[in-house]
Amino acid sequence: MRSKIITFLTLIILPIIIGLAYNSITPFGLNIFHTNKKHFESSSLLFHGINATKVNSDIFSLISKDVWKLNDRHIIVFIDARDPWEYSKKRIANSINIPQFSFDLNDPKLLALNKENLFVIYCSSEDCDLSFLLAKELKRAKFKNLAIMKDGIEGWKNNGLPMEGCEP
Repeated sequence: MRSKIITFLTLIILPIIIGLAYNSITPFGLNIFHTNKKHFESSSLLFHGINATKVNSDIFSLISKDVWKLNDRHIIVFIDARDPWEYSKKRIANSINIPQFSFDLNDPKLLALNKENLFVIYCSSEDCDLSFLLAKELKRAKFKNLAIMKDGIEGWKNNGLPMEGCEP
């Protein structure tokens, strides 16, 4: 009877110990022992030479000129947090519209995105909070590299950067 208990405990306890040990040394383990330190390191490399300000756990704030510089180094997915009617008037070229007010985790546009990409979320101007609110939602949805463009579409337009839409 005693040998059966020892065998049983060995079959249960030993794999748990091995699993926890492996989890603690691999970068692909569960976040039992890990912090997001590796992500912070990659974020600092991502924004190297750019004036990026951390506004909330892993969400950075940039101005349009710096976003344009990043565009030369990285593939950026631009997300417009404004309403669809505003998006249709003027937007950053090749951006997608995910309105903050109607954010849905099951939105097909959202599900099609690679969460490892660099996402720059914007709204109308510095007075607009939609980009920050949407960035927080995307963070909760496990998106990794998030930045808000604090001067918004107005800053982008004022810097003469590429735009689309029917409004000049």
